[in-house]
Amino acid sequence: MNFRWSDIPSSKEYFSMNISSSAIDALLELQSVFLILSVNLLKNICNEIRARVILEFDEYLFNCVC
Repeated sequence: MNFRWSDIPSSKEYFSMNISSSAIDALLELQSVFLILSVNLLKNICNEIRARVILEFDEYLFNCVC
């Protein structure tokens, strides 16, 4: 697919574009889904990091004591 510079809307046209009300609802729903996803991913990543630190610290203590 080839694009030509003449096909690109002017900046005046670009900034005057509006979003339909149905698109706003969909975008708000998408935003909430991404928020939930990011919270869950952050929670999972933190739990994984914590588990790895505990495991490595246990191994360190075991190797130092024995």
